[in-house]
Amino acid sequence: MNKYNEVMDNIKVTEDMRSRILQNIEAELGKDGAEETVTEPVKKAKVVDYRRIIRIASTAAAVIVGAVILSNVMLRTTTDSSSYSAQVSEAEMFAVDKTEASFEAAGSEGAYAPVDECKTVNIDGVDVKLYGSDGLYYAAEWVIDGESYSAVSDNVDGVSLEEMKALVAKNMEKVKNN
Repeated sequence: MNKYNEVMDNIKVTEDMRSRILQNIEAELGKDGAEETVTEPVKKAKVVDYRRIIRIASTAAAVIVGAVILSNVMLRTTTDSSSYSAQVSEAEMFAVDKTEASFEAAGSEGAYAPVDECKTVNIDGVDVKLYGSDGLYYAAEWVIDGESYSAVSDNVDGVSLEEMKALVAKNMEKVKNN
């Protein structure tokens, strides 16, 4: 900037230059004045930004679809968990047929094991009914505070009395901790 200021300070406009500049300005203004026409301002047409509207609509649709999917997943999860509990309850339950002693083994649909004996034992102060045959036990049931519980052996051939007692004791402990 410093050089610019020095150069500009050295420029001198003479009277002759000044008069030519003013004449050119007047001539330019005279042309404009002769051709002067009144023009009205141009009204801009209202432009609708369809791309913006489409983006907003697609975002809203995505949110709605996501909410529907999420609610269905949550509903299915709730249904699945209740279905699971029903399956667990069915798997843990057993039925003794009064006419023919049989026991439906948990987790093996249609598999039956004979139940020749029902033995009641006391485990941790609770009377527990054990169901089995030939000294091997398949299932147990007991009641604590008015709630019925049952346990089924994973071994379809049955387990010994001690193993069944240990299984029942373990389940009782879980019930007490919950």
